[in-house]
Amino acid sequence: MGGNYGYQSSSYNPLVIIFCLVFFGLIGYRLIKVFLEFSYNNSKEVLKRQAKIIGKRMKVYGENGTETEYYVTFEFEDGERLELKVKDKVYGLITNGDEGILEYQGRRFWNFERG
Repeated sequence: MGGNYGYQSSSYNPLVIIFCLVFFGLIGYRLIKVFLEFSYNNSKEVLKRQAKIIGKRMKVYGENGTETEYYVTFEFEDGERLELKVKDKVYGLITNGDEGILEYQGRRFWNFERG
C-alpha cells in the first residue's frame, strides 16, 4: 500500500529540469549583459561634444505595448553618428535639427544642452 502516489522521491521530471535551466540561464545572461554594459560605460571618460540631433525613435515592447524605450541619434561635427537611449522627458523636449553640447559616457547619455 505504499503512500507514494505515483511519485518517485529520487527523480525529477526532465521537463521541469529543462525549464529551470532555461529560466535561470536567461536570467544569468541578462545579468551578465547588464554588468558588462555598466562596466564598459564606467571605463569610458565623460565626453562633451558639439552635436546635432538627426533622428529620434521609440521601441515599444511588452505585453500590450506596456514598455517604451526612447532613442536619439546625434551627429558630430566630424560626421560620426551615435545613437543613445534617453529618458522620456529628454525625448519629448528635443527635436530633429536641434544643435548643442552632448554629454555622454560610452553608450550612456548624460545631458544635451542646446546652444
